Amino acid sequence: MGFFLAPDPVTFTEHKECDLSLVTRRHKARTDCPSTDEFDWRLAVRRIFGQLECRFHLKMQIPLLVLASVGAYAAHAEDGSKRTLETICTLTSSLYVDAAMNGLDWGALCSRAEQRLESGTPLTVAANELLAELEVSHTRYFAPSDPALAILAAVYREAPNLKDALAQDDSMPLLRGAGFTTFDVGGSRFVDSILDGSPAQVAGLRIGDEIIDDGGAAFRAVLPTDPTAKAFETEIVIRRQESAAQQTLVTQVVSANALAVLSDATENSLRIVEHRGRRIGYMRGWTMLSRDDFGGPRIVLEHAISDGRLAEIDALVFDARGLVGGGGMDVLDRFFAPSNLSLSFMPRGSDWVEAPSMPDDTPLVIIIGDQTRSAAEIMAYIAKEHDLATLVGQKTAGAVVGGRLELLQNGGGLYIAVGRLRIEGAELEGVGVLPDIETDRVQPFGNGIDPAYERALELAAEI
Repeated sequence: MGFFLAPDPVTFTEHKECDLSLVTRRHKARTDCPSTDEFDWRLAVRRIFGQLECRFHLKMQIPLLVLASVGAYAAHAEDGSKRTLETICTLTSSLYVDAAMNGLDWGALCSRAEQRLESGTPLTVAANELLAELEVSHTRYFAPSDPALAILAAVYREAPNLKDALAQDDSMPLLRGAGFTTFDVGGSRFVDSILDGSPAQVAGLRIGDEIIDDGGAAFRAVLPTDPTAKAFETEIVIRRQESAAQQTLVTQVVSANALAVLSDATENSLRIVEHRGRRIGYMRGWTMLSRDDFGGPRIVLEHAISDGRLAEIDALVFDARGLVGGGGMDVLDRFFAPSNLSLSFMPRGSDWVEAPSMPDDTPLVIIIGDQTRSAAEIMAYIAKEHDLATLVGQKTAGAVVGGRLELLQNGGGLYIAVGRLRIEGAELEGVGVLPDIETDRVQPFGNGIDPAYERALELAAEI
């Protein structure tokens, strides 16, 4: 989860020269930060990628490389696994960024995957072992119940073609769960993160808890017509220490539009932490993508500044360990870029209204980790390279390419890398961004302690 590069316009204010390169299967474009009078990025990117909106802001523009397209999609189709694998092979061969398929004998690899399928290997395993041969992010098969499919569908629902396929409410996959994610250690599952305001948080689940039995509360994608899409109560069996007795937590399991779930959690995460005599603002971008119809980090910050919730803070901690990328640069651009412009608006019959702005000297600490992916990594890279923030946590995922979504006849989905990106000469795919201050990640039986969060608060109090 958390590996999606979304089609939002992003920009960054900066006064130095930059170098941006875009590479797709059929096109190349390059600019050394010309002015808007010299080069129309909006037109160029549209010609290359089709459906993408960009905007300008002073000197530096970073268009994210994303395409969303849909093949024939039937929510209740029951096509055989062999046909689905054939479709995956064909689409990947046609759309993958490197027409030479990284020098691989793609036909032979597909034949081998088909043989594994015939020998009893599940489709999800055979397909993703095949796609893993390409050694690139944003390239994966999602089974119909995969929660990532529900997230992608929500992010791209309004894309051309996809909008038609998912126009009916009963065809839109929902995200069902109590609101937590897990990581595996030695075959055991432990809680990695808990969405703010989620049923799991209300039930008292803690990060680091071992999940013995999730009772159906783990995230999954369901269609609205699925009987389990209705809210229900269940029990999660956990263990807090390796030698401790098991405990049972009662929680609600709910289903909703994935982007709405993550946007609500982002809003719920906003708080003021009084730490060592300092007022520290905190927000976690469970979705790094901001949209007017759902919300997101930029919108949450705008509202919080306007209504005074972030008044007189001494620093802001922005937690970029979310479940979906697609943004983050807009937060830097809007609130923390050098020479941030003061904006005012005067509607008819009213006085001048100042646009929400963060005080110029507000320190920013960004928490990163392997959950920080895609566009969020670009934000982390720019923040570090231009001294806009201090990064705390672990190295980011190194998953920064443009992806294309195809929905398949069996109700699953295929995500394919169709474009590469370099920012100021650096290609982050497979590399990631290192933190300025490294911490441990959440540990098994960690008693609810998040080392990166705790260190970020300490640093914010010291600045």
